[in-house]
Amino acid sequence: MEATGRRPENPCKRYVKVRADFELDGRIRPLLFREEDGPAFRIDRVLDVRQAASRKAGGQGIRYVCEVEGGIAVNCQLVLCRGINDGDELRRTLSDLLELTPMVQSIAAVPCGVTDYREKLFKQTPYDAKTSAEVIDIMEEFGDECKRRHGKRIIYPSDEWYLKAGRPIPPEEFYEDFDQLENGVGMMRLYASEFLAELEKPHRIYGTKKMDVVTGEMASPLIHQMMAELHRQYPMVEVTVHTIKNKFFGGNVGVAGLVTATDIIAQCEGKLTSGTLGVPAVMLREEKDTFLDDITTDQLAQRLGVKVEVLPTSGGDEARALLRSGLHIARRRRA
Repeated sequence: MEATGRRPENPCKRYVKVRADFELDGRIRPLLFREEDGPAFRIDRVLDVRQAASRKAGGQGIRYVCEVEGGIAVNCQLVLCRGINDGDELRRTLSDLLELTPMVQSIAAVPCGVTDYREKLFKQTPYDAKTSAEVIDIMEEFGDECKRRHGKRIIYPSDEWYLKAGRPIPPEEFYEDFDQLENGVGMMRLYASEFLAELEKPHRIYGTKKMDVVTGEMASPLIHQMMAELHRQYPMVEVTVHTIKNKFFGGNVGVAGLVTATDIIAQCEGKLTSGTLGVPAVMLREEKDTFLDDITTDQLAQRLGVKVEVLPTSGGDEARALLRSGLHIARRRRA
């Protein structure tokens, strides 16, 4: 590299356009700034003002240290490791994050996933019913206080904590706007509510339908419950649920999104009761036709000798998918 005698530009430095007020006493008060072709950010508070070198301006300028909120909303996810960042450490973390409201709009906590493939790694102990309940108690305590102070819960345990603790999933209103749905917070409650709401709508069912579906260990009780209710209201639709134990990742992983075709084949071969296997879309990668183990839905269908139908993720869409097709009209059975 050829030496030029000039100091390199600071890659973290940006030159921006600034709108400012000139006070009667000669002071300059910056109001907002904008990067080229970017959004404008309002300056909430000037923290410090001092003279500083300004190569861009040619000599000396004035440096302002400003506080800018910028309207950025932050939704946080905490990954908890048993005995490390739960308990009092969790309380401290929640307290620190709540100092950043309203910028921090929601905080979720999920348990660290622990598989059997941890040779030479730091020892992690999976959460059990007792320790999961302790996490729930802390999260709900802080959430109740947020509800009282801010009118919004802000802090939400993921569904997995309730399942591990053997506690019921909270009602729909607990999750408010479902800000943390993608992190598995309220997903089961929303799925059940949408599924049952769809069953309450009038459907004209043509013929009978029989199929198999697969799910992970965590969602299995809920899926069994929903399929039983579907059959009760529409006896011509019969769905057999197969709970897949995740051996591919070494156990201790119960979410449906990490189920692989390898485990489906090993645990369903010769056990299917129909010619159609329903696979939740959440089990597939973004391409929507390939599992995490690189086996495609076509390869799965060929191996099991059935048609594979990808089922929508939302409860309402899945209920509609299960009520499709047939030959003759049958009426829904009322309670």
